[in-house]
Amino acid sequence: MLLRSSGIGTVAVVVIVSVIIIAASGAAYYYLTTLTSTSAPTTSLQWQAGWEIQHEPLNYSSSRVMYKASAGNLSITYVLTGATPNWWYQVGIHLLWSNCTQAVSQFGQFMDLLGPVNHGCSGGIQGMELGVLTTDSLGDGSFHVNIRSIVPGTYHIVFDARQGIGCNIDVDNPGRNCPIVFQAPSFQAPETIVIPD
Repeated sequence: MLLRSSGIGTVAVVVIVSVIIIAASGAAYYYLTTLTSTSAPTTSLQWQAGWEIQHEPLNYSSSRVMYKASAGNLSITYVLTGATPNWWYQVGIHLLWSNCTQAVSQFGQFMDLLGPVNHGCSGGIQGMELGVLTTDSLGDGSFHVNIRSIVPGTYHIVFDARQGIGCNIDVDNPGRNCPIVFQAPSFQAPETIVIPD
């Protein structure tokens, strides 16, 4: 919208634009409602204690992982509240396979950095590191990532958060030991996510 410096011109332009918005609001609302209703819903999962450390502080009632799958894409938001203040958590996913021959060299734009042998897979479990969530002085923080160009199919996934950063990024120099402190849902009952064409 272009506003002229004179008071009268400004009022005139604002009135015209307001009329256009009011006239179109019904059609716009219908379009947006229809668009939203046909898109995939966002799924929210509660965190559980990790399989390596079970006593990391966290407000489990308000912490969660949210994801939304669409054609070739997976949008993920990690949310922690009441975790360790002023800390870094490396967040990622674990892909569960029937056997490691099914493991992938990359998941969307994220490469498996643990080497070509079974693509860093062990026992049918393959980890992918996605980023770093930083908490504030209250132990609250979030991290959002859009994974694009995923090969369509059905994936069994566990979301995770590690106590620390710089882990599992190089098979020859894997970095520090970063135990899994939070998981969602769990290895006993992973989330089944369908990535459509």
